[in-house]
Amino acid sequence: RILRRAHLTVVGRFHDDEKEPWVVPFDFRLDHDILIAPDATFSARNGEMVNVEIDRYPDRSSTFARGRVVETLGFIGEPGVDIEVVIRKLHIPHAFPPEVLREAESIATEVPPEAVGKREDCRNRKIVTIDGETAKDFDDAVEVRNLPNGNFLLGVHIADVAHYVTEGSALDREAFERGTSVYFPGRAVPMLPERLSNGIC
Repeated sequence: RILRRAHLTVVGRFHDDEKEPWVVPFDFRLDHDILIAPDATFSARNGEMVNVEIDRYPDRSSTFARGRVVETLGFIGEPGVDIEVVIRKLHIPHAFPPEVLREAESIATEVPPEAVGKREDCRNRKIVTIDGETAKDFDDAVEVRNLPNGNFLLGVHIADVAHYVTEGSALDREAFERGTSVYFPGRAVPMLPERLSNGIC
């Protein structure tokens, strides 16, 4: 018997019908249409891509699933809709929980003077980012220094995430759940809130 469903939402194309609207799942592995109650359409328009929460799965008594629209994504062909569909289809976490955002907001955006004294200050050196101009986060940099003995020293500088994301914190748990940032053309779904990933870290 089925104990638990892995995913409770499905993305698909909405079809309007005054008696019983339905959604055709975008995932070819789901071969059942989802019937939507007329009062659970979330004002979706005919042909629009939507995110549906499934209330009832097909069983012996019905070959159709039943659910309700919880989010409208727009029409295929409109800018950005294809990315929104992929994010929902693959269940990529794209919104940070309130406690994670609160934790990120509590972190100062400038390095305090007392913290500078505990670090090696590299700000007067020629260090350049290796992230391109259109990168979605700037967290890696390099430098090359000519040493007095004639050797060269390559310095590789990476974002100091562990100083700000402490083990067991809400930020840490969320980052562990996400595993990585996800990059699309023109958009990134970050592992950490932008205040950290593009800011203080």
